[in-house]
Amino acid sequence: MKRFMTWWYAFSMPKRGPDTTPGERERSRYARLTSGFLLLICALFLPLAPIMIFDSPNSPSSPPIGIGTLILLACAFGFGKAGWNYISAAFIVAYNILCISAVMATNPLDPSLLPLFGIFSVSVIMAGALLPPVASLVVGVLCCLDIALISQLVPHTLAYQQMLDKGLFTVTLIVPVSIQLMISVMTYVIMRNLINTIRRADRAEEIVSLQQELALHVRTQVQQKQQLEEGFQKIAETHARISNGDLSVRVNLSEGHMLWNVAGSLNNLLNRMQRMKSDADMLIATRQAAYQVSNVLHQAVTMGTINNVHLPTTGTPLDPVIIELNNVARSATSHSQSRYGNTLGQH
Repeated sequence: MKRFMTWWYAFSMPKRGPDTTPGERERSRYARLTSGFLLLICALFLPLAPIMIFDSPNSPSSPPIGIGTLILLACAFGFGKAGWNYISAAFIVAYNILCISAVMATNPLDPSLLPLFGIFSVSVIMAGALLPPVASLVVGVLCCLDIALISQLVPHTLAYQQMLDKGLFTVTLIVPVSIQLMISVMTYVIMRNLINTIRRADRAEEIVSLQQELALHVRTQVQQKQQLEEGFQKIAETHARISNGDLSVRVNLSEGHMLWNVAGSLNNLLNRMQRMKSDADMLIATRQAAYQVSNVLHQAVTMGTINNVHLPTTGTPLDPVIIELNNVARSATSHSQSRYGNTLGQH
């Protein structure tokens, strides 16, 4: 049953997003209630509609009544599907009034038909439930006028006329009208109090939801404040170590931290500065090595010991040059020794 009602609501109501405000929840309640009443009326009337329209030879008024009520129900469904809940509810109330009025107006008034006046109370209750509560008072007055017009304008049977002649108009008119007025006032009071209670409950629920959101917001702010304090502390410590010449330090913040982008930019800057410092140190070491190599070579040339020079490596880009110089020096020494040996052999 629950699955069927879910399908029916989806079929007969417009598609909307989730209800987030009290006004939207109240609108959805009215829409579901209107749709539920429409389903009940269709389940009761639609099986009888073909009989009223096509198989009522003894009641010429049945086909027009059946067609009129079908039109009212179709309008109620169409306006409900379009989201016009109040108009859809008005057609449902009009359907109920039309059914009773048509039966009473197309048949001579008889004491056996008097109980039908009581069915007008259903219209009053439906108006109070599906429309704003004041609608029950309006529909109640309309039903009283309808009862008065039917009592005065519709032809009477002999038994009904005898009741009037005996002065029992209180039974035929005053009692039905009084019942409609009493029910309309009671429905108005009950529905107004019920709606006010529901609205207060919605406001209380909204307040609770706002309190939860506020508490969550406060917790989020506290967490963000703690993150900021932690991030600023780590960044301050990093700057302090940088000022002392330590370029290997990094800001250790996890991804998703509020200051993660700042920390990432600072770490990238430190990486570049560290590479620049390393390059600068290497350049200084290279200059020093070049100066030492030039001194050693100058002394060797001056003293004539260039063939005996052996330069140590320095761990700088000059090492390939130093290695090549050492190779040249060894080659020159080997060549000199071979020439000296040849000279001794000749003597």
